[in-house]
Amino acid sequence: MPVRRTRRDATSGSGLSAVPETHETLASAIEGLAVHDHLCLIYESQEEQFAAVVPFMRHGLAAGQACMYIADDNTADAVGAALRSDGIDTDAESARGALRILTKRESYLRDARFDPDGMIAFLAEATAEARADGFSALRVTGEMTWALGGEPGTERLFEYEAKLNYFFPDHDALTICQYNRSRFKPDVILNVIRTHPLVISGDLVCDNFHYVPPDDFLQRDQPGREVDKLLNSIVDAERSRQALEQASRDWSATFDAMNDMVCLLARDGTVLRCNESMVKLLGLRADEVLGKKCYEVMHGSRTFFEKCPYQEMLRTGKRESFELPLGEHWYQVTADPLFDEAEEIVGAVHVVRDISARRRAEEELLRASAYNRRLIEASLDPLVTIGPDGMITDVNAAMVTATGCTHDELVGTDCTDYVTEPGQARAGYEQVFREGTLRDYPLEIRHRDGHVTAVLYNASTYRDASGKVAGVFAAARDIGALKHAEAQIRALNASLERRVQERTRELAAANRELQEFVYSVSHDLRSPLRAVDGFSLTVLEDYGDVIDEQGRSDLQRVRAAAQRMGELIDALLSLSRLGRREIDLGQVDLSAIARRAVGELREADPERQVDVVIEDGLVAEADSALVDVVLENLLGNAWKFTARRPSARIELGSIQRDGRLTFFVRDDGAGFDPAYVDKLFTPFQRLHTAEQFPGTGIGLATIARVLGRLGGTWWAEGVVDRGATFFFTLSGGDADLPRAVQ
Repeated sequence: MPVRRTRRDATSGSGLSAVPETHETLASAIEGLAVHDHLCLIYESQEEQFAAVVPFMRHGLAAGQACMYIADDNTADAVGAALRSDGIDTDAESARGALRILTKRESYLRDARFDPDGMIAFLAEATAEARADGFSALRVTGEMTWALGGEPGTERLFEYEAKLNYFFPDHDALTICQYNRSRFKPDVILNVIRTHPLVISGDLVCDNFHYVPPDDFLQRDQPGREVDKLLNSIVDAERSRQALEQASRDWSATFDAMNDMVCLLARDGTVLRCNESMVKLLGLRADEVLGKKCYEVMHGSRTFFEKCPYQEMLRTGKRESFELPLGEHWYQVTADPLFDEAEEIVGAVHVVRDISARRRAEEELLRASAYNRRLIEASLDPLVTIGPDGMITDVNAAMVTATGCTHDELVGTDCTDYVTEPGQARAGYEQVFREGTLRDYPLEIRHRDGHVTAVLYNASTYRDASGKVAGVFAAARDIGALKHAEAQIRALNASLERRVQERTRELAAANRELQEFVYSVSHDLRSPLRAVDGFSLTVLEDYGDVIDEQGRSDLQRVRAAAQRMGELIDALLSLSRLGRREIDLGQVDLSAIARRAVGELREADPERQVDVVIEDGLVAEADSALVDVVLENLLGNAWKFTARRPSARIELGSIQRDGRLTFFVRDDGAGFDPAYVDKLFTPFQRLHTAEQFPGTGIGLATIARVLGRLGGTWWAEGVVDRGATFFFTLSGGDADLPRAVQ
């Protein structure tokens, strides 16, 4: 059983006067128990017994729990004496209801027999009473030797122990069941272990991997299940052993395959193990290295040399490292401490790494630094480095030119002395030190002759070899020409904005005049049209018998033309009003609107045989009234242009096109010539005569106007005598009206 991890604090060892020093570990583990725990204590002496249960009771009382001790093998007086010897005032604790010492007749054998369910009910009642009295939980421990007395029901002992594992997770209680190993038979102790999740044995509180959950233990085939569990444990243990052996082999292979030279040292410097790289470096066999002192095989000396990293590591207790040359190579020697459980150093991992390549890279970096210096001096932008104290540490030639001061005059002086706003400059370099970077920070460099240069500073911190921030590197870009260009752009934008406002006013005025004109024209035209229609009707009614057939036909044609002109005027007014209507967005059910429109078409023309298919669940964010206009026109057109079919089909559906939901109305009617698709959505541009298919010629133009207001798109596909399909998308706001696309 693995040792259970328990909580300890700085005071866990105090107040244990009655507990022998050898049991302090157990007392500390007992303190770490929690509510809902169900433990068994397997002991062989009274000393072992009280070493567990006395701290168990003491910690419960200290935690504000009600504590119950059920005595049997020991008398109540003996139990009380043991508690008092540990500093517990049993009289005071009993008086306040925190401590009760019961006998088996008051608990397990209350009715002269043992009933597992009755005992669990007793514990539940005691827990409820403890909580009602203000205690945080009930803590119980019982001596189980009463089960040896042969009273009725004792044969159900382990039914009780198993059922307790149902009880404790749901109740604010915990318990230790005490079993004297010298009194109970081994097969009984086996069942004790099987029915307890936690086991106290010796000075340890252990997680019990032999524990059998109650659902399994109480089954009739429990022995068979336990055999399966034991076999699985054996197999798992063997697999773990094999995995551990493989891991050891893998570790050894990795250890020997490392390019770094590694050895494990004892505290006195004895080489315990080394890899192949270390043997090759030393030019010795492995048996000539192992067991020798590290300074003997590595340096040929009799003791550690001065500044040895291993000696420094022993002194500091942390990693120590240094670099040294050896022939044409450089090596980094590192010692990392190894600790035992008491955090004492017992040895070290000693690593020797060839860093010749790194040293060469550092030398190359020095050469690159010289090269970078030449680049810095070649920059046309003023460059400056500033220390943490705000003093200039270096400048380039461009900075010398911008200030009129020499390099030596600038270095060592305050960087804010050479700008027009010192406070702003100081805030800038402080921000760089605080945040690491600064971007497009405006300042003005002051020349010693008085003129200034507007610049934008970009800066960042740089670090020394140890990684510590050493200063700020700043570059200034002359933005004099840029500021002049910005002024010109601002003037141009102001002029453009004025012109846009003027054009907007002109356009608004033109729109108002157009609306007034349309209304006026429609109003002025209606009167003469009504007169023409009315007088023509009067002539037909009053003089129809004296006018020949040709005359009557001519008058009917005059009337029809006047009425058609009135319809065109109404259509134009409707189209004009669409541009002025406010958009009211919401969820629109296109399927429902379409079904209503088709229903109206069927009522108006009940003789038609038309199969109409409408996709369910067509919903979009749009203006409901405007979508009504679109669908009524599209479905009305489909109904009209399939009129010459004895049996027609019309479909409303949707597709995904370019990632957008696209709706369509398809029919198998007259269709159109694709060459004239651009005329479809233009007012009065008809592809069929009024005699073929009556109408105003403005329906599709109305659809285009509506979809434009909704921010949608539209297009059509068709073939003469094979039908047409009109596609459209919906969006949530005004948009320019796109032209029709094929």
